[in-house]
Amino acid sequence: MYAEKYQWIKGEKSGKIEAYASHDSDWVYFQGGGRIGVNVMTEFMIQVDANTPFDLEITKHRVEPIVKKIQKPTENLNKNKEEFNPIKSLLKQASKEKITCKYEFEIQIPKTSVYNLIKDSFEADVDKDILEIVMSSIDKNELYKNIQEQIKEQTVKFYNHGSTGTETGMG
Repeated sequence: MYAEKYQWIKGEKSGKIEAYASHDSDWVYFQGGGRIGVNVMTEFMIQVDANTPFDLEITKHRVEPIVKKIQKPTENLNKNKEEFNPIKSLLKQASKEKITCKYEFEIQIPKTSVYNLIKDSFEADVDKDILEIVMSSIDKNELYKNIQEQIKEQTVKFYNHGSTGTETGMG
């Protein structure tokens, strides 16, 4: 489940090996009596085993899995501690109606001449490459914000005008 040993890579304990004992949402405890904060463990320690040399240049990515496993229960605890909201509870349990939200946005893609040149010159999946480039250029926070605005507009429209969100021309 968890690694048996960790090596300090930073601080006054640098180079020292610790044997894992237990953990809680804030701390990882070691058999020698020491402990380290979950939120700083990746900065100060790496996971080691019998085959790992005492090379302090090893990256911290080997300790990140334990930190992620430990932090997940903390996130769940925080969700459970949220204040009860009776309005949200009623809304979540109520029967639902579907409305349609269509979000349009602009993207930048290469000109047709460039597309055709690449398509004819290389044996590659140009469409896949364009998709990856476009997806990586989308500002996800801005997209999320705009979708939220559209959802708000559609729900207000639905409740104030009785629209089902489908355009039948019988408004």
